[in-house]
Amino acid sequence: MEDGRWLKETLLLYALSRFEPLGRKTLSRILRVTEGTVRSIIIRLKGQGYITVDKTGVGITSEGSLEFQRRLEKMNIESVRDFPCEGLNIGPSSMAILIRGVVHRGTSCLEERDQAVRAGALGAVTIIYGNGVYTMPGVYGNLEVEAPEWYRAISNTFKQPEGEACIVVVFGENRWIAVEAAFSVAVKMATTSQTNYASD
Repeated sequence: MEDGRWLKETLLLYALSRFEPLGRKTLSRILRVTEGTVRSIIIRLKGQGYITVDKTGVGITSEGSLEFQRRLEKMNIESVRDFPCEGLNIGPSSMAILIRGVVHRGTSCLEERDQAVRAGALGAVTIIYGNGVYTMPGVYGNLEVEAPEWYRAISNTFKQPEGEACIVVVFGENRWIAVEAAFSVAVKMATTSQTNYASD
């Protein structure tokens, strides 16, 4: 799950799930790889029955949609959403992921920001939900009281989680950089969580 190819494939499946059909040149720009690399990814995913290719472009199959959902589950991602960045000074493009069951306690969550930046994003913010309260570790203890603009943005993006959850808001030069960086953060969190669980 940690290799770059897996992330590029997942980003391609996400892009097709939102905007199919897409041409190879468009996919090359989205994935930030050469058209030759896109061709290799397409051949591999088509061979697995996840995508179709015809004169209109590349599309996703029902099995491809299921595979994308399996990949989200593997990363513990319950939802991927566009995030409103107006007034929050985090643009130009922001995406948010909701992760259940992977919650940091007593940290500033700088690891997520650093991982997002390594993946090409401009930055990231981590928000923790627990006991009915959204917090931004190291910044705000209660978003509803201390940062109502963030609270409104989160509330308008996701339904209130039923249990503990982590929301990572990633901002980049465009949607695709932000999404790929968000996936990279989720992979890192899932891998760290599994490692910590194994060592307990």
